[in-house]
Amino acid sequence: MLSHTASRAANRITQRYVVYHIHPHEGPSRETRNESEAEQHRENSTPSYRCRITMTNTAERRPGRPRDQNTHEAILEATRQLLLESGYHRLTFEAVATAADTSRSTIYRWWPTRGALALEAASEHLTIGRVPDTGNSREDLLAAIRQLINTFSDRLAGIVILAAIANLDDDTTMATTFRDTWVYPWRTTAADAIQRAIERGDLPNNTDVQFILNVVVGTVFQCTITLAKPMTEGLEEALLNLAFPSRSTTD
Repeated sequence: MLSHTASRAANRITQRYVVYHIHPHEGPSRETRNESEAEQHRENSTPSYRCRITMTNTAERRPGRPRDQNTHEAILEATRQLLLESGYHRLTFEAVATAADTSRSTIYRWWPTRGALALEAASEHLTIGRVPDTGNSREDLLAAIRQLINTFSDRLAGIVILAAIANLDDDTTMATTFRDTWVYPWRTTAADAIQRAIERGDLPNNTDVQFILNVVVGTVFQCTITLAKPMTEGLEEALLNLAFPSRSTTD
């Protein structure tokens, strides 16, 4: 058995970030000066182990193996195909590993949850983001509407968006990542665009910014994700006219 001192030292490895090497003791140490000390040492050390401690600066350790770009892309492509073929609810790391000709441990090492994997696989299809400031109020809101329509009409994006909203795995990280990365940046900058339109006099001062956003998002969602075949013809212009009614209507 390990001596009490060595056992205590070994239990502190993760706390102190040191590496402990435990070696069986083969005789008195060099510091033992005489025979009586050696005899006493032997009586107290049968059998005994000496704990040699080598301090290791973990910050200087070599980093882990970097991602292999080919394997990384193969995993993402396999994920995209499986999502389109079977949906999110049937997506498993085992199925992805088989399709990508890799191991589940590799996937787990790079993506902690299938939600994280699905979001990265669909990231190029999630085109909602920051709404530009073009200097033209209608063009700004048109850009915002187009981002929504293009994203919600994309089948892969729709699958992942519904998974994030439905929270199928109770995966709060997936929902949070989706909102923080895509939803909130779009909504904040789209609100800014409407506010600029108010300041320019293109919209009345009493315009309800959040209501307009809710109408735009809800309408696009209903016309795209909830339908088997998106109904987007004329949708951009209809939403623009709703947000920017003609002067004759407002007079």
